[in-house]
Amino acid sequence: MIDLHIHTNNSDGHLDSISVLKKAEANHLKVISITDHNNVLAYSQIDNISKYYQGKLIPGVELEFLYNGILMDMLGYNIDINKISKDPFLLNNLEHTTLEKENKNLKFFESVCDKLGIIYSPNLMVTKKGQMANDVIRDDIITYLENESILKQMNIIEGGFSWNHMRNPKSPFYIDQTINKETIYSVAKMIKDAGGICFLAHPYAYQVPDIEKVLEEIIQLKVLDGIEVYHKRHTKENTEYLIDFCNKHGLKKCGGSDFHHENQILGFGNHGTLKIDETIINDWYHH
Repeated sequence: MIDLHIHTNNSDGHLDSISVLKKAEANHLKVISITDHNNVLAYSQIDNISKYYQGKLIPGVELEFLYNGILMDMLGYNIDINKISKDPFLLNNLEHTTLEKENKNLKFFESVCDKLGIIYSPNLMVTKKGQMANDVIRDDIITYLENESILKQMNIIEGGFSWNHMRNPKSPFYIDQTINKETIYSVAKMIKDAGGICFLAHPYAYQVPDIEKVLEEIIQLKVLDGIEVYHKRHTKENTEYLIDFCNKHGLKKCGGSDFHHENQILGFGNHGTLKIDETIINDWYHH
């Protein structure tokens, strides 16, 4: 198995870089990539990969961009870490991991809870790197039995708050994250300037009514090298469609769990039920 979409606490993951490597080793993964949001700090924290992990580590990153009003992500692989780490975008756009921004978001979530009558603990704070406001508020409000009815009605459960609410314009918890975002062309250029290749991340996670049409539009831009076909939010049918799509259009394929926290399973898509087939990368990664 492989897993080419993993986050550490340098962005919004819960584990540090070394713990991720140890977990990958314990799960017997052959190839992995750490793809933190808008930074490559994890790679500077690993002194000797083989001390913790015997497989192969592909240098990677996940960059946000805006396409026709849709906030999307690009995965970059085989990048030169030293080169991309000096890019102004990575140097200047670590704000989404800062305590100041996350605590501002947390206050907004609390104000929404006040309006909806959802109980939360006093003095909630985002206190450490890698902690996200949406996780803090969700993890807190689900502990109150008094909230059970309204949370069930709103489908607020242990997972999925980010996509189902914070990124969903129909939710009262929605935060517009599209302001001052890069274009698909600029993020692709960053990756390619660092010697990397570009993959559109998790197409079916964007909750777009006709993602297949959007995919057809995007590939006409000639900026993609491939698409992430396996993902935790991709069903078996989604994965099969994307594999066929890539084969039809001569695109490379990748896959990852989008690992963030300990209760996820490395090396699996479809919420831990679909093994990520290592052969999908045979045409672009040789190890």
